[in-house]
Amino acid sequence: MAVYHGAVVLFHTDKPEKACKYADRLLKANSNSPDGLVIKGLREMSDGKEGKVKGSLHYFQSALEHSPAKRNIDAVFGKVHFLELHLGYEGAIILLKQLVVKFPTFSPPLVKKMKNQLALLDWDQATEKANRIIAMDPHCLEALKVKVLSLICRAGNYEEASMNLRHFMVRWRNLNLRTVNYLWTVLRYFHRCVGEMRLYLQKHTALLREPYNLIEMVLTT
Repeated sequence: MAVYHGAVVLFHTDKPEKACKYADRLLKANSNSPDGLVIKGLREMSDGKEGKVKGSLHYFQSALEHSPAKRNIDAVFGKVHFLELHLGYEGAIILLKQLVVKFPTFSPPLVKKMKNQLALLDWDQATEKANRIIAMDPHCLEALKVKVLSLICRAGNYEEASMNLRHFMVRWRNLNLRTVNYLWTVLRYFHRCVGEMRLYLQKHTALLREPYNLIEMVLTT
């Protein structure tokens, strides 16, 4: 298990080749190691080459088949990500429904399901999932982000959007998630949709001055 977690850390810190070596160690000890197969699948999918991306599905499926009771969250998430890359959002939702039923108090499947429903422009379902996730985990930034987007783009409720965006910023600051990539993603989402409500939000929510200033900085560089 330590080898697997080491491989996961290496993979998510942009060291896929080293992660693959860890996976090879797992598969050398057991050619049907679900953990090793999952890491191999992630590596193939991240390669970017169409042939290898398609081949990754085989690893995830094999990991499921060789897991106890054929239950492996990481393998299912791998299959979900594969479907997302190929715009198979409906298929991804079907897989995620199974995880939600099996693990009702585990929020990541709900978060992924919410994102896939948003990709299908199913605002009602995406918003319902966002509210459900926030009830489980009030600090979930992804759910708060989707709720703000829904209030702006779907409901046009600027006042409530302003309040929820304030909650988002408070939680973002408290969690110290000040990484450049995450911040850029969040700013990009909000900058695309705020439009006419930008001045409204700036006027009524002093806490948002920092991200709006950062937007201006990004756009002028």
